[in-house]
Amino acid sequence: VRNAAALLGEMGVEHADENLIPLLQHADERIRIAVARALMRLRTVKAMQALHAVIDDRQPEVRRLAAAAFGLTGANAG
Repeated sequence: VRNAAALLGEMGVEHADENLIPLLQHADERIRIAVARALMRLRTVKAMQALHAVIDDRQPEVRRLAAAAFGLTGANAG
């Protein structure tokens, strides 16, 4: 799942956002991180809304990616 998310992000498959977004709630933090990275690359409206929703994720890297998507790199999100 992680590899598929990464590949979809790298390829810019914008319509994949609908399938990736629910994975931001996955129990495995590695999957949430990969999905956040992919959504950050896709930058669709839905992707950005989903990243905004996980700015307080329990995993620091997911929070960092969500903040970075909005130009808040270095911000203490969460």
